[in-house]
Amino acid sequence: MVSPPKPRKGRGAISNPEGRFESLRVTAVDDGWTNDTDAQLPPLATTVTAEHAKSIISRNDSPDIPFEQSINPYRGCGHGCVYCLSGDTDILLASGRTRLLGDLKIGDEIIGTARHGLFRCYVKTRVLAHWATRKRAYRLLLANGTTITASADHRFLSDRGWKFVAEAAQGQNPRAHLTTGDRLLGVGMPTDLIAPTPVDRRGYHCGVVRNRHRAVRAYVVREESTEMAAQFHLALADGAALQGSSAYLQDFAVQVRAFILQTATSSALGGQSPRSVQVIEKLTAWPRFTPAQWSRGFPGGIFDAAGSYTAGIVGQSVASGASLDIVEIKSLGNSMPMYDITTGTGDFIANGVVSHNCYARPAHSYVNLSPGLDFETKLFYKENAAELLRQELSRPSYVCKVINLGANTDPYQPIERKLKVTRSILEVLQKFQHPVTIITKGNLIERDIDILAAMARDNLASVHVSVTTLDANLKRILEPRAPAASVRLQAIRCLHAAGIPVGALVAPVIPAINDHEIEHILAAVAQAGAQSAAFVMLRLPYEVKDLFREWLAEHYPLRAARVMSLVNDLRGGRDNDPRFGTRMRGTGPLADLVRRRFEVACRKLNLNTARRAVLDTRLYRVPAPSAAQLDLGL
Repeated sequence: MVSPPKPRKGRGAISNPEGRFESLRVTAVDDGWTNDTDAQLPPLATTVTAEHAKSIISRNDSPDIPFEQSINPYRGCGHGCVYCLSGDTDILLASGRTRLLGDLKIGDEIIGTARHGLFRCYVKTRVLAHWATRKRAYRLLLANGTTITASADHRFLSDRGWKFVAEAAQGQNPRAHLTTGDRLLGVGMPTDLIAPTPVDRRGYHCGVVRNRHRAVRAYVVREESTEMAAQFHLALADGAALQGSSAYLQDFAVQVRAFILQTATSSALGGQSPRSVQVIEKLTAWPRFTPAQWSRGFPGGIFDAAGSYTAGIVGQSVASGASLDIVEIKSLGNSMPMYDITTGTGDFIANGVVSHNCYARPAHSYVNLSPGLDFETKLFYKENAAELLRQELSRPSYVCKVINLGANTDPYQPIERKLKVTRSILEVLQKFQHPVTIITKGNLIERDIDILAAMARDNLASVHVSVTTLDANLKRILEPRAPAASVRLQAIRCLHAAGIPVGALVAPVIPAINDHEIEHILAAVAQAGAQSAAFVMLRLPYEVKDLFREWLAEHYPLRAARVMSLVNDLRGGRDNDPRFGTRMRGTGPLADLVRRRFEVACRKLNLNTARRAVLDTRLYRVPAPSAAQLDLGL
């Protein structure tokens, strides 16, 4: 039996899972040797590495965040990922061709989907990242004969929403997963990838003739008179599709002639025999039922009639058919190489069906760091941050908007005491009279009161101090290396005394862990001088959820199931809800109760009573070059 990982003194995370881009995986096994499970693990040293950044200002358009620009002086976290599909999966390119997933390259243009109003439609997108590992394999067999090999954690879009390939592992929360009979959404496999049958060919020809929705059209015209005259006219830009239609019609003794249209961009088939038109109308009539092979051929005809495979689907609504029903899901019983990509839309078309991709990829993943202990022990700082910021703010095209420090990592980490990267950034912002907001849980911000107070007098600075708990025991295991609550409250007092607008951030609010402290925390920060307050509900992105479960199992084993049940209630039955508008507060009765409690407490304490001050962007200016810069030594 393998012992579970043990917590390290002074560290929050318990394990150190591999980063998503690492090529090696480490699995603990019981080798039979005895070990002292009670022995204290040695402390982990922190390493700090200089990073020569290429850019400094990050931009976002999230409606949940009250700023559009931010700077992160430090990088301190790396996230893992689930790797999804086998390398021989065909991915639909924007050109209409397909390429194996294992052969895709960053920058390749492919087909994804995006919501347009109430509908999900096909759009063009690009591959933003591509990586590989090994995972236990499952094989899906669809009614049209398509097979897909994927990991248990991969998701496909069904007519009932996104579903995982297999159910959750024992001990984990239930999740929506695929079963036989589920119907996937997608375009099906292109006809040139599947051996055609007579029924395939009939569906394909029907698609070619019935496509009336593009400038290059395929259509049937029948004109009746006393002589029962008739006419058939089929015009296509795709010469191969036109030849295929001609060959297919000849199998039914339908005589047609080919000619070039005057536009010289299309060719056409034509015929005037009444019998030929009758046969064509019969071949292109809707069947009373749609066999899988007919459904497989029909979309291929639609797409080819539009000029290319993808030209016929870009902008079209995502749909399904009986041919995409799942008839079998089978575990292959072994691990095999798996691949995944990040795309601009968050999905792609794999073997003809809509497939989810991995999209949350923080910067540390590029250097193969883990979301676990690496987050706390392997830190990077941007040594050229001040110079990059000076260059960015000096550009003629730059538009002044409030910059936030602390959106991703704390700008006042312990190493800031020595490195002073955050202070150098503040010095540049002060010279440019550029507004700044700061979010921190570190009392080191008191060192920079001289800069912040001067900026605040011109309405150029405000600060939010994060206070998670007043319980020293909870703080010790939840935020082991952060300042105590009493120290943060003292920082609020100092900032308030210096005339700097200061608020408090109660984050994260964890159900059944610290939510009972909300009113007490608000009372403490109000007494210290905070003028405003906000809260953020616990969020568990994919890379964090397992680390949080480990933390619960170690520190609150009897309460863990209850906590996760409440978290799932906040997130619509899931661990995380990434949707704008709900991701910061959650939904449901518990979320409403927390919100009302927070609002009532703020009113009683006169927090958030004044209209939120908008920092001034009108004072922004590019300072004149110094004498040293003007002296060219001539």
